[in-house]
Amino acid sequence: MCQDGGPKGGRLGKGLIVAIVLAALGSRPAFADGPQRRLANTLGAAVNPIGLQDQLTSSWRWGLTASKNPFLSDAHVAVGVSNHFSPSYERVELWAELSPLSVLDLKAGLEPVFYFGTFGHLVSFPGYGSDFGKEAREAVKDQAVSRTGIRYHVSPTLKMKIGRVIARTGAEFEWWRVDGPGEFFYEPMRDTLLASDGDALMTLSSQLFFELPSGPGGKKLLAGLFHDSIDVYDAPENRRQRLGPLVLWTLGARRFGVGEPTAIGSVFYYLQDRSKDGDLGGFVALSFTVGRVD
Repeated sequence: MCQDGGPKGGRLGKGLIVAIVLAALGSRPAFADGPQRRLANTLGAAVNPIGLQDQLTSSWRWGLTASKNPFLSDAHVAVGVSNHFSPSYERVELWAELSPLSVLDLKAGLEPVFYFGTFGHLVSFPGYGSDFGKEAREAVKDQAVSRTGIRYHVSPTLKMKIGRVIARTGAEFEWWRVDGPGEFFYEPMRDTLLASDGDALMTLSSQLFFELPSGPGGKKLLAGLFHDSIDVYDAPENRRQRLGPLVLWTLGARRFGVGEPTAIGSVFYYLQDRSKDGDLGGFVALSFTVGRVD
């Protein structure tokens, strides 16, 4: 393992997580009317690789300033819990977010995960250089076992809006430890091979949108492009990059008994992925808020 993925890198990552959580919990909000509570759900499906996931998030947010300055008006602290469920795994993430500026979010989280042993997850692979494409995974899926693991992450995000143009760039620095069936295993969420005794990776994601004129009742349409990549530090040959159009269509402030129902869709191209050979992929999702939102 390289230093980033070994004990020193793991201690550094956990230390940053603790620092952000303590800063979030120890900040003194400027508003005295309590936190904004939000319960949101996102259901999505993907192809290449095939996947289905439901994410339910409950969060509490405190504003840090009453300033009208655009660089400070959205400064806040938030904490939350997110449940990620798919036919292959169950994840429960505890997270905290500190946003000292409207353009900067600093998020950290701890996420236990349980793999069900379904659909070929988890199975053993001999090394980073192993073939982990669809056919290779199908050939060994009967060897899948159920296992537990944990993921830590620190995630800075830069965001901005100028007129109708919206831009967002974020990174996730992740540390993994999973009780895998062998030295290496295929991780379905990240679609890559990881070392069972501890591993580290980085994801980068950028979106650029143009916001079309809003319709009545809170209707909104964003159209643009996204690019993302995944880089396991000890396996540069497995780096993945995707590029494609991305559309978000909000049907209104409240429709069908839920808040801000939003359809999300993309068809993307694999710029780099040795297990996909330049194939196309895509995903669709529906997100909304439920219950009362303060």
